[in-house]
Amino acid sequence: MRLMRSFLGGLVAFAACLFAAPSFAQPIAPAQPAGPSAPVASSGVHPPVWDDSTQTEYTASLKETLTITLRATDEDADPLTYNVSGLPLKAKAEPGEGSVVITWKPEDSDVGSYTVLATVTDGTHKVPREIKIIVEDEHESFFMPGAGFSMFVPNHTEPLGVFMGARIEILPAAWIHLNEKRGPSHGRVYLSFDILTSTKTGYASGTFASADPAKPNQVHDAFLPALGFDLSLERNPSRRWMIPFFGMEGGAFFQLNTGTVAFLEPLGGVHLWSSQNVYLNLIGGYFLPLSTEIFDDMRGLRARFTLDFSLW
Repeated sequence: MRLMRSFLGGLVAFAACLFAAPSFAQPIAPAQPAGPSAPVASSGVHPPVWDDSTQTEYTASLKETLTITLRATDEDADPLTYNVSGLPLKAKAEPGEGSVVITWKPEDSDVGSYTVLATVTDGTHKVPREIKIIVEDEHESFFMPGAGFSMFVPNHTEPLGVFMGARIEILPAAWIHLNEKRGPSHGRVYLSFDILTSTKTGYASGTFASADPAKPNQVHDAFLPALGFDLSLERNPSRRWMIPFFGMEGGAFFQLNTGTVAFLEPLGGVHLWSSQNVYLNLIGGYFLPLSTEIFDDMRGLRARFTLDFSLW
């Protein structure tokens, strides 16, 4: 009986060991000292940053294609969206590889400066950047011929009448500098030759009358060679028409009734049209003879309408 009890106790103990859940000892890593941890990227935490290659000012030339690539980066690797506003007429903004690309081919009427606003966003932050585009037109022309109409109205018209006739011009140099620099944008240096006929029929009177009544003085034609210059009053206008200017002309007045008289003429006018190949001009000035004897009679208004053009 005692033997039977021992046998049953051993069997129960064996069964308990057989069906019990196994357990394993786990090693414990030693404690590490506290220190900085690697940053964990999170969407929208950091704003986008414009790439250093994205300039804030660009210069364009007429009829040449300008290409501007705007690019930004994002520390959080968020997808970026670009927006461009204030583009000049006919300029385009198209998506590139992680960027936006602006292309533009300026025409003659586009001379001037433009401000374009570019914005990049990661969905949380918007980062703007202003882009300035300057369209320049710089050129010089040499030995441009020209012709036109000329009129001279003396202070006293009774002695010799009003003079009208043709004008021939030669421009040794003319320039148009449409840029951000200081100074006149347009300038011309010219030689001129006026051949004028009086509107008065008959004989000269007053100061220019003949001392011998038997031999009255016929009113003769006049010839005016001169050297002059003009400079525009504006800097970097964004148009080619109605450009105001001022200048000075000096030369000689050849006429048999008056003799040879030197003169100066301050003048002003407008280039009705101005380009590398064509100038259309309306000019007015005040004729100042450098002679005390005939100064009061011959001082007066002059007007010209001329066209200058390039041969090549």
